[in-house]
Amino acid sequence: MTHLLDIFQTQGAHYGFSCLGAFITALAFHFFPKKTMQYLRFHLIGRGFFILCFSDLLLLLAMGLHLLNPAMSPSEDVLQFITSLLYALACGHFLASLFINLSELLLFLVFPIISVTVFVSLQYAFIRFDLTILHAQQLSSLLVGITLSVAAFGFHTIPSVAQKMLFRMPKIGLLILGAYFILDAFWPSPLPQTIPMILYALVTTFVLAAQLRFATYTAQKYQSAFEEEQKHKTLLLDMAPFPVLLARLMDDSVVYMNAPCQKILGINSDQIKSLRFSEFFSTPQKRDELIEQTKSAQFVESFDVELNVQNSDHNTLWITLSSRIFEMDGELLLYINFTNITDQKETEQALFVQASTDALTGLYNRRQFLTLTKQALALSQREKTPFCVLMLDIDHFKNINDTYGHDVGDVVLKHLAETMQNTLRQSDIIARWGGEEFIVFLHNTLPEKALTPANKLRQAVQDLTLTIDGNSIAFTISVGVSSDQILDILSLQKEADIALYHSKESGRNQTTLYTPDLTMPDTQQGQG
Repeated sequence: MTHLLDIFQTQGAHYGFSCLGAFITALAFHFFPKKTMQYLRFHLIGRGFFILCFSDLLLLLAMGLHLLNPAMSPSEDVLQFITSLLYALACGHFLASLFINLSELLLFLVFPIISVTVFVSLQYAFIRFDLTILHAQQLSSLLVGITLSVAAFGFHTIPSVAQKMLFRMPKIGLLILGAYFILDAFWPSPLPQTIPMILYALVTTFVLAAQLRFATYTAQKYQSAFEEEQKHKTLLLDMAPFPVLLARLMDDSVVYMNAPCQKILGINSDQIKSLRFSEFFSTPQKRDELIEQTKSAQFVESFDVELNVQNSDHNTLWITLSSRIFEMDGELLLYINFTNITDQKETEQALFVQASTDALTGLYNRRQFLTLTKQALALSQREKTPFCVLMLDIDHFKNINDTYGHDVGDVVLKHLAETMQNTLRQSDIIARWGGEEFIVFLHNTLPEKALTPANKLRQAVQDLTLTIDGNSIAFTISVGVSSDQILDILSLQKEADIALYHSKESGRNQTTLYTPDLTMPDTQQGQG
């Protein structure tokens, strides 16, 4: 044991430097970036250096234990055998780094066991045949030196020429360290104590430099791949025969339009980055509605909306669009593709106007009036607001037709419709009921209060004088006002019609409010 203490006293600094250097080098190898092909190689080599560090630490602990209590310290043979086994275990990890394509079970378990078995067999052979060429410590250093050198050549198996260049420095560092261990096994006298620390520091520097270069190389590679992917995506969008638009969800800014989209919306490519998606909507609330639907369903297949555009053909256009939300570059984008349906919408609008309005006056026809007033009555009932109906008729209209002709009669009807639109409220529903009869639904108006707008309209017509084909034509109207006690539009019309005929009987150019005591005359005297 005195011999062992002498070794510790003379080589304590050597083991300390070696332990610290192996630990730092192990960390450098062990923390190579994960999810890369070379991670497993570096991890195995790093674990081997951790084992070497533990072996040197064991010797330091044994020295300290002996100094505290010599009786409790292990024998020299036992200590050398344990450290030699640890060296063999480290060698197994160095050798396993050559075969990173195998399963991790083989790499982390089978190779180290084989290495330990080979070492024990060699030790047994030396003892059995009394071979004193190398003692255990020398054999351990030799095996570590050889396996480190072999592990260094494992970097030649990297298929990429660029990566071979990146890992050239760790390879050189392992070769230098391997040469040191081989030299230490055969050198007749102890090598300087600081050499292990210097060599480990050199290898650590080489490994960290390689990792930095590899990180830079990987980042550049990913950047190139990302840019290539972006070019590919943009190319696909550019080749799309239909309009495509991309906008950020966060700030609504437009990030991309393909050529068909730019053409339809009247946008130049240099304007795109300054645009907001919502700027195109004739009704901004429609944009919010689209976003909500897309967020809810992840995909909107058909959404009709009117857009503001800057092309020479239209100020606005109708489109039907599809939308979805996806992530690109860490941002949520709204993908839009659409079809121009302006012609279809214009056709639909023309058909609607034709079906819902009177061709001569442009007012609603009877069918559309009944549809709108049904909705208006339901609204008034829910909100408990008053309402009433006006019926009006041109006095002696038959005389105008007979005297001046039906063309002049048509002009009179048009001027009356225009006067009604200019005099009554925009919220009032005005329609031509038939012939020279017109009907009006007044929102939020009590029948008694309806006499005021009715008389205002009657007076405006009385003050109107038309000059047609050199003829000066004046005419008047008679008006009837319904009650608000019925929720059926035809019944309200009938009440107003009864009141209208009483206005006629009272001498025309009159306004009459319906009361239950009014009845329709059995014979209608003085038509018109």
